[in-house]
Amino acid sequence: MGGAAVAWFALTAEELAALAAVHVTTARRWLRRREAPHLVERTLTYLRAGELEALSPTWSGWCVRGEHLIAPSGDTFTPGDVLAAPARARHHPRAAP
Repeated sequence: MGGAAVAWFALTAEELAALAAVHVTTARRWLRRREAPHLVERTLTYLRAGELEALSPTWSGWCVRGEHLIAPSGDTFTPGDVLAAPARARHHPRAAP
């Protein structure tokens, strides 16, 4: 395990188990040994950094910083912006091509 990956060990066993979809006993073993499968370490490190590509390649370049969703273009969105998007789309439909 690389030095940068240890940050996710600040999680509780219950949090780690939920994120990794494993039994809490497995998460406790990983925490005790300070090691986990490479894919788990890599994914949790990405998620801890706010990088969404770990969830799906569709989210490549997107990240979460604090309360903002940041697009690859640099545009930022709050949760309110995201929740309001469907209503805005209903009120301002795009013109047909």
